[in-house]
Amino acid sequence: MLDLKTLTATVQKNCHISDAQYAGQYTLCIYLLKMREYYRWENTIPQSHALPKEAIGSWLTERENYWDELSSQSFSPLTIGGHEFEPFDCEAINALLNPLGYVYSGGIGVFQKPYFFLGKLEQKSVHNQITLLVSAKEYARDLVAPPAMLLGDTVFIRKECLRRMIW
Repeated sequence: MLDLKTLTATVQKNCHISDAQYAGQYTLCIYLLKMREYYRWENTIPQSHALPKEAIGSWLTERENYWDELSSQSFSPLTIGGHEFEPFDCEAINALLNPLGYVYSGGIGVFQKPYFFLGKLEQKSVHNQITLLVSAKEYARDLVAPPAMLLGDTVFIRKECLRRMIW
């Protein structure tokens, strides 16, 4: 069966490793804006609510210290149903997760940065040999969360990210 808690922790750790290795690609202003949004997501603070400035400062220091510890680590494999998968084996991972109502992505994006996310699968459809996977709630994600991604012949639509971007 699926151990969602462990899977989420592994995907999130891979996200942190990627962020630790690539967060320096952004200008300071963009980095801080992204960290504010990431703090909001991580703490489930609605867009309409103000962020606690002191808490963000402490969280930012802790997060950067944690990333310093992770920056030289390799990505961890994902264990699903007793099987181990490399974090970029999205097709095999989703073959197990999609029927259970979850969606996963692991790919390479801007600046050759690895991106990962794990979310609740809301919809799966196929149009002209293109698979569309729509996620609702996200359980694990990177500092940068694009609202849509293309990996091979699969399009990932991330409604939570899209909602934040539109806000």
